[in-house]
Amino acid sequence: MADLGQRLMAFLEPLEGKPTEWGLDDCSALCARWAQENGHTVEMPPYASEDEARRLIEEAGGLVNLWGDIAFDAGIQERRGLPEMGDVGIIDTRLFGPVGVICVSNGVCCWRTSRSAAWLAPRGYLKVWAIT
Repeated sequence: MADLGQRLMAFLEPLEGKPTEWGLDDCSALCARWAQENGHTVEMPPYASEDEARRLIEEAGGLVNLWGDIAFDAGIQERRGLPEMGDVGIIDTRLFGPVGVICVSNGVCCWRTSRSAAWLAPRGYLKVWAIT
């Protein structure tokens, strides 16, 4: 079995330059797929567009609440302390509000944008869940 870093890079590499498909590899669906790749049974509510995703987020009272329910149902624990490689989390962006990310290393995470994957060091996390 490849080490975590290799598995994570192999998982994220196909996103470079690939437009987002809502419900398949947007910022939340990607985090859910990564959790599934690591043995968690994650059930996301179905959606196929940005409008549908925003409706689900609004109905849950925000992305942190939506993911909190998803993580709880999957038995995924909240990470206390600093995020670790492979964790998923929610960060707050100035332009887009809360978004889902996968923690990579050294404070850098991968965020799924509409056109590709973005690597950034967030100012902070709203919440993080221990995937690996």
